[in-house]
Amino acid sequence: MEAIVAAGPSGPQRNRMVSGVDMRRIAMGVLICVLAAPTASWAQEGKALDPAALAILHRMADHLRSLTSFRLEAQVEYDALQRDGQTIEFGSTREVAVRRPDRIRAEASDRSGARRSLYYDGRRVTVLDQANGVYASAEQTGDVDAILRYSEQQLGMPIPLGELLSSELGKQLDRNLVFAALVGAEAIDGVRCDHLALRNGDRGIQLWVQQGEMPLLRRISITWEQAPGRPQFRARITKWEPSARLPDSLFVFEPPEGVERIRFHAPSAAGAATGGGR
Repeated sequence: MEAIVAAGPSGPQRNRMVSGVDMRRIAMGVLICVLAAPTASWAQEGKALDPAALAILHRMADHLRSLTSFRLEAQVEYDALQRDGQTIEFGSTREVAVRRPDRIRAEASDRSGARRSLYYDGRRVTVLDQANGVYASAEQTGDVDAILRYSEQQLGMPIPLGELLSSELGKQLDRNLVFAALVGAEAIDGVRCDHLALRNGDRGIQLWVQQGEMPLLRRISITWEQAPGRPQFRARITKWEPSARLPDSLFVFEPPEGVERIRFHAPSAAGAATGGGR
């Protein structure tokens, strides 16, 4: 099921929930584990783990963890390699709101016009697919981290940009990191940022982190360096509302008129092991 996670264009369908995994879902799930450097020469000329780059990473993670609530909007682009070798770009607008310890709301609107939403009000997780006129809901409790795990592991649908919501972001960024460098200072949408390059294996990530007292992530780019077509995932966060005032009603799902309730369909063990498919 795609829901808000960009995993298969059709989203939930009647009588079943599709748990397909395409570049959009993969990109969300690998924010932590697919770090790579833009050039091999950097690792040879400088320190493999630049303390300045690590300090910026940890400062960003600590700042996000300290926020009791926030809301963000992002423009997302991702490549999908076709069987004939052609690379096609798709995209969507993402909106995510979180209020700790146990409230999440996320929206994804594809360029095609499809819109999917996830609600978590501390007691129940609900996903709505407006294009197909269906929704699924399940009782679930726990904090934000618990729901991130539940959504990915049990439902097969990572919450978009969910890593930014995790209280364990700092630890996850350190895990398996073999290269980190500070590229320099650049402006993203007029905001001065530190541009970071990181490495783990054959996949790579670049981050643009806002300078100053609020080290917020402003842009991310992930490249699968050795995959056919070298596909990318790109997200530009166009709006941040740190410490936003988010009412309870924002996280409570009220079924729109005419939508049908269906059941969640958890991903199969085979699909989870292989990464699934479209």
